Amino acid sequence: IAVMPFMTALYKTWYEPKNINGKVSEINLYNTIGNILNLSNQRLYNNFIYSGNVNILEYRPFFVNGEVGKPGGFPYQPGLTIRKAISLAGGLTPRASLAKIYVVHESDPTGTPRLTTLNAVLQAGDTITIDQSFF
Repeated sequence: IAVMPFMTALYKTWYEPKNINGKVSEINLYNTIGNILNLSNQRLYNNFIYSGNVNILEYRPFFVNGEVGKPGGFPYQPGLTIRKAISLAGGLTPRASLAKIYVVHESDPTGTPRLTTLNAVLQAGDTITIDQSFF
């Protein structure tokens, strides 16, 4: 099974599992990559042999709010930085603070906003907030 390193991405794919007796069935999966790995390991223990590949059709969107031209949700792309995300959101407003840019990672169970930089790399599902400057 070929797996991309983006473990939080959604995927949709079809496998053709064959058991040792040659029985063939099709499974349609739509879930996280972590779950497919668990399922694959489980099936392999049950004498199944799999052929197929994982294709990531769409990542969860990221969100930008605060002092940007067009706040909202945008399609995630691997390697996306805060700087590029702000550009996609219409750029900074004149009141935006470059020193007060925060990110909340979707994978953080506490949902704590963390101070970040323009060159930081985003993850799918992240939320960026750009605060106002006082001057």
